[in-house]
Amino acid sequence: MRECCRRVQLSRTDGRFYSATMPKVSAEHRAARREQILDAARLCFLRNGFHATTMQDVFAEAGMSAGAVYLYFPGKEEIVRAIASEAITQISTALTPLVDAPGAPVALYDVIATAVINLERLDVERGIPRIAVQVWGEAMRSPTLAEEVKEIVQSVAPLLRRLVERHRDHGWLPDDVDVAATARALLGLIPGFIVQRVLTGLDAATYLEGLQVLLPSHGRAGASTGSRR
Repeated sequence: MRECCRRVQLSRTDGRFYSATMPKVSAEHRAARREQILDAARLCFLRNGFHATTMQDVFAEAGMSAGAVYLYFPGKEEIVRAIASEAITQISTALTPLVDAPGAPVALYDVIATAVINLERLDVERGIPRIAVQVWGEAMRSPTLAEEVKEIVQSVAPLLRRLVERHRDHGWLPDDVDVAATARALLGLIPGFIVQRVLTGLDAATYLEGLQVLLPSHGRAGASTGSRR
């Protein structure tokens, strides 16, 4: 008995023994586990639909226990928020250098085209547009989810408002342009592509071919409406 107690005491003071039996979970490990859950949820949503997928489906697909998954996500809505946030972050990261580029503003068409091309890639790689449409439908019956969707969609709006302001200040849009309304109209072009891609299989090249006629790629959106230059 004394020998057992001595060993326990040694284990408490021996740093090498303690760290070997109770390893710390690294940030990389936590990130990998989190992504494992998100990948599993994406597969479930694409296979069964968002509404029909249960957390038990996610546990099984991820090969993890309920307790392990709940450490990262309390429920489906939190998983959806994480999936959507990752996608929006990728798009915002791609758009920000264009919106804030020095010199003359980047053309409206080029900014929206960048978003559309990224969405097509996210569809091929992860099915994000197909999940988005399912979640939008579910948001009609869930006020909490509706608020989440609204917040995520509107997170891109400040970027587009800055873009519109720069076009106005450069003389490519009228001085009295309604910046917020114009930014909202531009924002609508992005989910418009998502819906058509999911429902009709529209590809980015076809969508952008038509969009370029409406939004000239040279950036002179205000050339026929009183440009100052």
